[in-house]
Amino acid sequence: MSTANFTVADHLLWRLKQLGLDKVFQVPGDYVQEFMTALDNFPGIGAVGDVTELGAGYAADGYARYRGIGAVSVQYGVGTFSVLNAIAGAYVERNPVVVISASPSAENRVDIEETGVLFHHSTGDYSADKKVFENVTVASEILSDPASAPDIIDNALRLAMSEKRPIYLEAWQNVWGAACDKPDGHLVIPRPASNPTMMANLLDKVINRLKEAEKPLVLLGIEITRLGIQREVENLLCNLNIPYTTTTLAKSVLSEAQGLGRSCLLAPMRVKRHGLKRLTLLANEIAF
Repeated sequence: MSTANFTVADHLLWRLKQLGLDKVFQVPGDYVQEFMTALDNFPGIGAVGDVTELGAGYAADGYARYRGIGAVSVQYGVGTFSVLNAIAGAYVERNPVVVISASPSAENRVDIEETGVLFHHSTGDYSADKKVFENVTVASEILSDPASAPDIIDNALRLAMSEKRPIYLEAWQNVWGAACDKPDGHLVIPRPASNPTMMANLLDKVINRLKEAEKPLVLLGIEITRLGIQREVENLLCNLNIPYTTTTLAKSVLSEAQGLGRSCLLAPMRVKRHGLKRLTLLANEIAF
């Protein structure tokens, strides 16, 4: 076990606490024990156990919808593959969840290189977990060096919070407990990047569709909440005096006190039954 006063695991927990997180959902494992030990000793963030990795992943996903970010700690291999479905859902629905894991140590990897031994929970491809999560995260990283780990963690967290999507952080077993410096200040989250040419083209198309529409209706998606632009969208709707509806997931994404909203859109057929003839504008097109 690590005896360092401040470790790489502490760095991640410090940043997560700054971002408003106070719970990490977990299923224990020996590879990730250094992180679990740091979590047990870290003030302000508690560990919440689950009996399955998938359950822990969905708990972290639900928590992130409420707090703005979630985290789940699982064992390498069997644990990370099990939590994958929950993280894929968080990716699609733009929900930042941090997957925390660990894999064979530097010493283990010397044995692997020299003898070809297969360590437990491994497929033999020691980057397999990273490769899998590259498809459902905005950053999938392996932390192999304590010196570079804090910067990699910070960059991944910036992507998670700016893009509102999950990230995967896997450290070599010896890295989570390795010493590092305490971070200075708060993590600065950049605004999502945009393409000015695409934005201009999109705006032209939206304006033209609104001009042509006889009964325009705005369809709002959950991105309104994820990106924190409820007030801007509400002001736009009031200024244009255009009614809106929402997807099922985005029900109550805006206050209905303004009187512009129609009933929640459950399926395209519902639009037809209510005589709402054209869905002329998508909220996520405004957001991006």
